[in-house]
Amino acid sequence: MLQRHLGPVVVTGRVVDIDLAEKGWRIVIAPDPLPGLDAGDLPRRLRLHIPQKSDELNPGDRVSLKAMLYPVPAQILPGGRDYQRELYFAGIGGVGYTFGAAHRIAGTEPEGGWREDLRHLRTEMTRRIASVLPGSTGGVASALITGKRGAISEEVKQAFRDSGLSHLLAIAGLHLGLVGAFVFFTVRGGLALVPRVALQYPIKKIAAGATLFVLACYLLISGAAIPTERAFVMNGLVFFAIIIDRLRISMRICAIAAAIVLGMDPSVLVGVSFQMSFGAVVALIAVYEAYGARLGRLLHGRSLLGQVLGYCGGVVVTTAVVTLGTYPFAIYHFHHIALYSPLANVIAVPLSAMWTLPWGWSPVCRCH
Repeated sequence: MLQRHLGPVVVTGRVVDIDLAEKGWRIVIAPDPLPGLDAGDLPRRLRLHIPQKSDELNPGDRVSLKAMLYPVPAQILPGGRDYQRELYFAGIGGVGYTFGAAHRIAGTEPEGGWREDLRHLRTEMTRRIASVLPGSTGGVASALITGKRGAISEEVKQAFRDSGLSHLLAIAGLHLGLVGAFVFFTVRGGLALVPRVALQYPIKKIAAGATLFVLACYLLISGAAIPTERAFVMNGLVFFAIIIDRLRISMRICAIAAAIVLGMDPSVLVGVSFQMSFGAVVALIAVYEAYGARLGRLLHGRSLLGQVLGYCGGVVVTTAVVTLGTYPFAIYHFHHIALYSPLANVIAVPLSAMWTLPWGWSPVCRCH
């Protein structure tokens, strides 16, 4: 970790990742040795803000720029969010901004590798989305597809926080559940239209296998954040259970997901993403395991109006449970609670489910 401010200094290095910001780009680079720093004090990675007039960069490119470097900011409040700890485990040892444009060093070839290719794909998809949907509109679309939220203005982010809809911007259970359900029923329905296939092959298991593959692709394209990993493991276990003819939603699935996520990176245990994500899921499973049958009878309606009201009631109950399950973590980390969350989710969740999934990939398709 950088211990003192440094600069202005010429920085060269290899671009690790890049994200669109409101004004310019935010890049992560692996720097070459820096003047004025011993080799043992060199940060592994730096996160810098570069202006829009910079050369178009991609993960793997070598870049040259003039920057002012600073240590990672400490906690604002005692016991508050610790960016130093978060960036330490992300391998980022310093932050800063550039003087003037950042320039790509010509004649350099990317190192290659599937991780770099994947970051390049995510960056290109984000750029294409932004070219079709500029501003925060494209930022929201990118957040739902590639997991990059840098282009969303602070005003829009605050509106999502105040309404209790920030979870819609984090690719998690809702998003993977919608994608998984769409793929599963589409593949199974399509195979059922072919009598020979439907009669001779286990089309339900084939559909579950195809869904697992699509969800794995979505996980990689979205950046594999903690909520996404948790949702992938839990959805994956459900579809794998279909393949082996064992299906039951229980707290055991949540425990397996937590064990896998913590096994990959134990440091996330004290992070807000892990706590909020698993807090919500644990609360939902606990309530529906105990009262699911009663709630089903109460909210089930035979008429169309009864079904609509039952659906809205189910969203309200789910939102209330999730809100109560995550309030302790939200208060601790953000000193903030969303009073309008149940009403906002009753309106926003059905719109997201019925509108986002069919049209979510249209900006990417239009870019071609």
